[in-house]
Amino acid sequence: MTQMSSIYCLLLLLCLGAYASGQCQVGFVTSDYCREGQNCQWLKYVSFKKPFPSPPDVVTALALLDSWRGGNIRLNMRPTSISTHGFVMNFGVWGQNTDPPTHIYRLKAAWTACPKV
Repeated sequence: MTQMSSIYCLLLLLCLGAYASGQCQVGFVTSDYCREGQNCQWLKYVSFKKPFPSPPDVVTALALLDSWRGGNIRLNMRPTSISTHGFVMNFGVWGQNTDPPTHIYRLKAAWTACPKV
């Protein structure tokens, strides 16, 4: 096993330990519904159930994608403004004026917040 692989394994074990001990928090956040012709950019504030002692690491993953079948899928989602009490989830779609257009009706993200290791 290479040195870098060993480091990744150690970090994974540390993160799993934090999750198993109840230090991590998980949840979902959903965008608003986007009607055709709207600028589909959303900022959604997520509050942690219990504040962290310092700003945590937040990881997100796509959990739901509702899109028009005739268009391309162009989206961006990322957590920003991470604090001890919560973060802002940025959902974005681009390419609505292309041919074929992008049209995303709704997005949902799963998130996990854990103390920094």
